[in-house]
Amino acid sequence: MAGIKKSGLDRPTNRSAALQTDMSKACEFLNESLDGRIQMDLDELTVEEFLKQRNLAIHRVLGDGHCLLHSWCRATNSSMKEVKRRLLKEYNEYQREYEQADISLDDLKHYLRDRSYQLNSVDAVIEMLSNAFEVTVFIVGQKYDYSDPDPTPVDGKMEIKRIGSQAATRSILLHKDAAHYNCIESNRLQSGLIFYSS
Repeated sequence: MAGIKKSGLDRPTNRSAALQTDMSKACEFLNESLDGRIQMDLDELTVEEFLKQRNLAIHRVLGDGHCLLHSWCRATNSSMKEVKRRLLKEYNEYQREYEQADISLDDLKHYLRDRSYQLNSVDAVIEMLSNAFEVTVFIVGQKYDYSDPDPTPVDGKMEIKRIGSQAATRSILLHKDAAHYNCIESNRLQSGLIFYSS
């Protein structure tokens, strides 16, 4: 087989390292693009192009009111029980700060118990998760116009947002449509398939 180079530098020998490299490079790109900001729009890049260029894919999760938690479980390799436990622990440890930000323990418990994602406190859950897991999360998605009751996509615009714990030890990627979260992971993990998990 002349012309085919088979050195160890051409292909990763450790599958886990290859998967992590896809994610690391994507997070590094997003971090550099944000350049100190926490949110921005990219006009020249669609979500699909971004994912394809970085060998990433969307892992779709159930839309049962806990899509953020399902996505978080997948991205951090944690159980739902562990995610809920850590959320409540985070709230209890920093209750005064969360109460000052008008985040109610009753609302949080209601969300965790009944999957009521339309409560005021729910918007803070992703920041609480970031703190509880010491993770920086990059949220990638289509830019939406929220001026109407029905959000509409803004053609050709990708929106990225960074939410990070000061003690972050790693980064994860989530995909967000108007009101639904999914996990983003290496395409090598899915072999190009998009599937649902519970």
